[in-house]
Amino acid sequence: MISSFAIIGMSITGIYAASYGLTQSATVSSSVGSANVKCSATYYSSGNTRWNRSWGTVSTNGLKATYISSTMTIPSDPYMNTTGTISMTNYNYQTATAKKTFKYRFNGSKVVRN
Repeated sequence: MISSFAIIGMSITGIYAASYGLTQSATVSSSVGSANVKCSATYYSSGNTRWNRSWGTVSTNGLKATYISSTMTIPSDPYMNTTGTISMTNYNYQTATAKKTFKYRFNGSKVVRN
């Protein structure tokens, strides 16, 4: 699933900043099960921080718990890559990890897959 969004901040004197976003989701699998994960990336039109991302678990298949840690790399503006490491634990307390990378790009008017 892919969804995009744009938020424009307003003040009394007019527009002062805009943010653009895209949410991607995928299924990641390991030896103990699988999980559907999503990542929302936001690009800011101004300021020192241009990119932000948020990972989450949509659903799990046969798992007791999941935990996601992530890294973000910005090879050059307007590109961003983020890799999530998903730790999965099943009901027998077996644990495994899997990784998923999402790539994003701001094309001047919206955030798209890269």
